[in-house]
Amino acid sequence: MIDGKGDLNEDFIHFMKYVMVENKPEPTVERLVRFIAKTIAKAGNDKQMFGLFKDTMDFLLKSHEANHKAIRYRVCQIIALTVDYIGNGELDNDLCDDIIKCMHARLSDKIPSKVCADKLLQAWLTHYQANVLDLLGGLDTMSSGEICERSVNHIISKVSVEEILDGFDLLDEKLAATLSSDESKYEEKATTEYIIQQLIQCIQYLDISDPVSRSSVLALCKNLLSNDNLSLSLAPHLMHCLEQVLRVPQERVAEVATIISDIQMPNVTEEVPVDPDTLHQLKYKLAKVRMNLNELSELMAEAVAQQDFASAAQVKEKIEILEESKKALTEEMTPKPVTVPAETRTDAATTLKCLTIFVELMTSGDMCTMTDTIRSYMEELVIPSIPHSCPAIRKQAIKALGLCALCDQEVARKFLPIFLQICQLDDEAIKVSAIESLFDIIMVHGLECFQEKDTKSGSAPDEPEKLDNSDSDEVEEGGDREDVDPPPGNDVFTKEGDTSTDSTESQVYRSANDLIQMLVNFLEDDSSTIRTLCAEGLSKLLLTARIVSSKLLSRLVILWYNPVTEEDVRLRHCLGVFFPVYAFSSRDNQVQVEEAFIPTLQVIFDAPATSPLSDIDESNVVELLVQLTDPTQVKKVADQSALSGMTSHDSLAVKICNEIIERDNMYGVVVLAKALTMLQLSQDNELLARDLSNLSIQLSQVVKDKVSLKSIDKFKVKVDELKSKHVSIDSTADDNVGVEVAAKETTGEIDAAAEEIDSTVLDTTSLATSKLKRSAANTARSRINGSLDTMSSKYALQMEYNFGTGEILQQCNFDKTRIVIDY
Repeated sequence: MIDGKGDLNEDFIHFMKYVMVENKPEPTVERLVRFIAKTIAKAGNDKQMFGLFKDTMDFLLKSHEANHKAIRYRVCQIIALTVDYIGNGELDNDLCDDIIKCMHARLSDKIPSKVCADKLLQAWLTHYQANVLDLLGGLDTMSSGEICERSVNHIISKVSVEEILDGFDLLDEKLAATLSSDESKYEEKATTEYIIQQLIQCIQYLDISDPVSRSSVLALCKNLLSNDNLSLSLAPHLMHCLEQVLRVPQERVAEVATIISDIQMPNVTEEVPVDPDTLHQLKYKLAKVRMNLNELSELMAEAVAQQDFASAAQVKEKIEILEESKKALTEEMTPKPVTVPAETRTDAATTLKCLTIFVELMTSGDMCTMTDTIRSYMEELVIPSIPHSCPAIRKQAIKALGLCALCDQEVARKFLPIFLQICQLDDEAIKVSAIESLFDIIMVHGLECFQEKDTKSGSAPDEPEKLDNSDSDEVEEGGDREDVDPPPGNDVFTKEGDTSTDSTESQVYRSANDLIQMLVNFLEDDSSTIRTLCAEGLSKLLLTARIVSSKLLSRLVILWYNPVTEEDVRLRHCLGVFFPVYAFSSRDNQVQVEEAFIPTLQVIFDAPATSPLSDIDESNVVELLVQLTDPTQVKKVADQSALSGMTSHDSLAVKICNEIIERDNMYGVVVLAKALTMLQLSQDNELLARDLSNLSIQLSQVVKDKVSLKSIDKFKVKVDELKSKHVSIDSTADDNVGVEVAAKETTGEIDAAAEEIDSTVLDTTSLATSKLKRSAANTARSRINGSLDTMSSKYALQMEYNFGTGEILQQCNFDKTRIVIDY
């Protein structure tokens, strides 16, 4: 029995939870979901039932960040169906904002694109009766132009060309109306630019295989880029068209140089006046011609009056000659227009336009060589613009300098202080450009390019510059820099009897340490954009093995779970994609995740109550790290036998046991003990089984918590089963050893018998009988040796695995230097 409306609301939400945890799209579940959505929608339009609508929507909006993906999916599904069933009904503005915020957050899930494309867009299109233009009218094309463009591209990709052409007249009418409108209005001007942008993008579909078409497109691009009224938003699209026409980089650089010169020094047309003396003479001649024309006109009139048409014709010919003379004299008296080069334009608008075009030129993938023309513009246009007062110009200048640095390692080394200074002192947008440039430079040239040029001679470029993971302090929530001394005795740089490269190693380490430390510190920046950028950049460096650091991995894991980054959708999405890709790509990477396991949990366990890290669910962190260190998920395993060695889970089992035993307090032991039960231990490692058995006994003596003891007992059962398995194997091995000893004794007896037979048979029997006896002895020996070879195959396989591990490590090395750093 339900006593009141409050009980009804609670019971409705309670029973709805059973549906929300179902992940499989079964018909019964889908019908219940539709029933729930219809009930909520009906309650929203009923004043008496509005409480049910409000309570249910509040519950759904609070549940959209649940850990279980089925719950997140059902929340989105129920909300979407509810809004659809409400139809033309009105929703509260605050509720609409909460729904939009919820849906934006769910875009960070791994599979939003397919759902949006196949479900949401189709529903929108159906609502507008399959009219794409009406759908565009309902979208926010002003502030979300990219999303609108992607939506239309997906819809049009499923429509035939004939259907698109049939509806193009509607677009044509809208285009004509827009172009003829008053461009002084901001919205109309933005619409015009958007339409022009789409038309420019259509150029790439034109047939430019013949020289005439290429010349026409090239002329169009040059004229538009040189136009003073060109919007900078159109420059990237025009440069893309220019790249399609001019495939050879050298030709494209030459044309862009001409365009920039025309923009900086446009040709100006001036009228040159006629010399005064010459003008006086021309006026005199013109007056004389006019007087003669008047006389001839009177003569022609008299001849016509007298009907002397022959004379009139002659006079008319003279008049025509004088008219030509009059026209020529008039043209000589008119000032002649002359094209002269103007002074170089250095205003902000011109500089920004030239920098934008230069940046788009250098962004092309085939621009990888520092030519004389590019170097000239870098020195004359880019570098002088870096201290400019306009932030937009400084941003483009830094971006252009970074692109130039990608083409030349010396440029990167020379202007590194500029990037470092701007990263710390300038505006946020400019700092972002500088940080992006730094990450790109490290990705292309490596960290070794930042050492002094005269010290590079001692290093071996083909060897990895490995800096040891020293035993420095644990990862802290924030705090000061941790200086790590270079490892002693590193023979990567130093050859036997040569100590001249010690300074090189130290300098490379210090330079790399300082640079990476600065980038790591940006993970705690107040700007969400900078935090996300640095997290993404450091993830790329780790993934490409430019740097190796287990403590950096630990910081990224903590950053991912930190409640402070809850609103950083892109950051969490980036790290969520990075962790499994990195961990499962090689055994080396999984080892780094293994080394980050304990330090990560220690930071979370030891976080003070006032820290945001105290709100992190340790169980979720443990579950993630255990999954990332799963040995069966590694993709780059040369042989399945490699899984029989010491895996990351094996090492973690020992480390977790030692951590529980050595902990000063029992906080976190429950989580660590539960982690032991999640590990997949190797089945063929007898030494591991014995060690873990001893450790599990110690754990049972140290831990007193009942929940932890339950997990430890479960782990102990697993270890005992593993140990008993090896005991049975050992007993079998003892039997095999006995057989082997007996076989050796038998072999000795057979050899002695064979020798005795050989000596006797030579005297008493034929040679054929002797060969027959010797063959029997050899057959017995070969059978015994075959059994011994079979028994020793395990050790040969283990040796092959060891060599395989070295081969995997060799494959993991990047094509250039790899730096191993720890923070």
